[in-house]
Amino acid sequence: NDYDVDAKDGIEYETLSNLQLASVASVPAVPGTVKVSSTLNGIVVSWNAVNGAAKYRVIRTVDGVTTKVKVKGTSWTDTDVEADKTYTYSVQSQSADGTYSKATETKSLYYLLGIAVKVKGSSTIVSWTAVTGATKYQMYRRPEVNGKYGAWELIYSAKGTSFVDTPGTGIWQYRVRAVVNGEKTAYS
Repeated sequence: NDYDVDAKDGIEYETLSNLQLASVASVPAVPGTVKVSSTLNGIVVSWNAVNGAAKYRVIRTVDGVTTKVKVKGTSWTDTDVEADKTYTYSVQSQSADGTYSKATETKSLYYLLGIAVKVKGSSTIVSWTAVTGATKYQMYRRPEVNGKYGAWELIYSAKGTSFVDTPGTGIWQYRVRAVVNGEKTAYS
């Protein structure tokens, strides 16, 4: 490239000729409203779509190990999960030219697994796997009426890992979560 140097008041100024401008990659917006939830198949991570995003990248951390997964849609199910561990996620959007946005704020979920329900006479015995560090457990129940479930009702909140319920006749659904360091885990 050719350039001229001018000196004025002891300061050198350069004038460039044949200047070529490089294209600047467009950085996509950060995905919004990241949510994590527990299912029987693992942990579902979902987020709002970003206009112009070609793909997304989910950043997952567990036990100090971080992995990155490319995703085309606005949700991903992490099926490589184990009970009694905390999983942390953030999401980035990716533009068509491969540029990534900044990562979202992280969302964490303590994965609780292992609930068993046994009917004995008119009682339903619900038990679950203990969670390390849990100060108490919260168990909820809801009825099924004409193929639809009603509202969840808190029926147990204590330290034990089992509860004998006498809900009466009908079909009932149960879920349990632990409270660890003041934080509520995902439901089983």
